Amino acid sequence: MPGSTFVEVGGGLTLSSPELVFLEMGADLNVLELALLGMELCGGYVLPARGDGEVRYGVGPVTSVDKLAAFLGQMRRHPRIGVARAALRLVRDSCWSPMEAPLVAFLGEGPEGLGYGVGDLVVNERVRSEAANARLASKESRVPDIVVAGTGVGVNYDGAGHYDIERVARAALAAAGNAGEKGAWSELEATKREVRRKYADDRRRERDLWASGMTVFTVTKEDLYEEGALDLLAGQVIEALERTSGRDMSSQRAALGDKERARRRWGLLRSVLP
Repeated sequence: MPGSTFVEVGGGLTLSSPELVFLEMGADLNVLELALLGMELCGGYVLPARGDGEVRYGVGPVTSVDKLAAFLGQMRRHPRIGVARAALRLVRDSCWSPMEAPLVAFLGEGPEGLGYGVGDLVVNERVRSEAANARLASKESRVPDIVVAGTGVGVNYDGAGHYDIERVARAALAAAGNAGEKGAWSELEATKREVRRKYADDRRRERDLWASGMTVFTVTKEDLYEEGALDLLAGQVIEALERTSGRDMSSQRAALGDKERARRRWGLLRSVLP
């Protein structure tokens, strides 16, 4: 086995390396599930162990696509090598949330060729403002979630908790139940201001990217959870790619109209969403 197969953590304890975990989990996971595990290992979040806890954000990756590829290259005879290689084709570094990961998987090649095939994807890479006048950008650089490599077309994911509406609702209920307490109303106002600042910054991010010549679509939780919604978004991305980059996307558009492929894709997507 390669030298990176195990990791010594002290006290005589040795663990499987992230690369070995990825390879051997192919015995229990399908290609899409394994790809999502790969993006967690290469990303900035950790899913709860039992499915009923909180996702941890802002953690560092424990491996990378390059390290996984190098490891698989040294383990040619492993019985799950085919599954691992198929999954790795879908994996990208730097996913920051578990909802970005299925977007990356399906916008690209997709499992079983059921993706939208929009092209190679770059995830969470900082883009410097290229506005003609630097004063026309609110910040020097921005980070679009997913961009089709070599183009200015991409998507940003805004999930259900993006603006923490539930926190606003809780603060409002607390204020209503304690009408005479000034502190409860102050908490509500502070929460509203915080959410509003986030909303304003997101709109400025969109304008900064547009001023730099980029076309970035906003994706919501509903686009993943409602049947056909992601197909519609992908069609809009394909349209933008043809219009702005001159690429021939006729084969992707034709595949998008295949109802049987759409049915199978929706079944796979639904099976992995939390």
